[in-house]
Amino acid sequence: MAELDKIVNNIIGTYDRSLSTMAPGMANYDSWIRDRGAITELFNEVKHLRSITKPVPKTLGDLSDLPDELKAELSAIKTDDLEDQIFTIINAAGGEANIDTILVELFRRFNLVQKRTYITNKLWRMTQKDGLLWAADGKGIYTTKEPNSLSGSGAESDNTPNDISKLDTDLPF
Repeated sequence: MAELDKIVNNIIGTYDRSLSTMAPGMANYDSWIRDRGAITELFNEVKHLRSITKPVPKTLGDLSDLPDELKAELSAIKTDDLEDQIFTIINAAGGEANIDTILVELFRRFNLVQKRTYITNKLWRMTQKDGLLWAADGKGIYTTKEPNSLSGSGAESDNTPNDISKLDTDLPF
């Protein structure tokens, strides 16, 4: 990817140099401005998409930018493609996804069919690792964004009835 980034930056630089010799109203000036803007927007969007779909962080941090030769030399890396895929899907869903979304997107994006219980267990293990995933509010919803530590303090009390009139009166005793 770094090589492609250099090529695109060179193309944008060529447009800049050519445009610096032109003036508004000259032939092709407006189309060159439009083309340069489109290439720049596309390049920025690709960079943004890369940043939000990075693989799951490892103990050595994000290693996706390392060449394969270097990765082969590292002994501390235990990559799990499924974790990377799940992390990518959750990020692509805006940082939060449920199990159904993960199962469907595993198939759509990676042509991978998994059992629900296996993915549930994998997600639970990922939540046990530091800073990978968190269980979000709601059953079966996972997020890549750390929830606010203060929000959990009152969540349970909100679901418990405070008024005795809210309790079921059809008690068997």
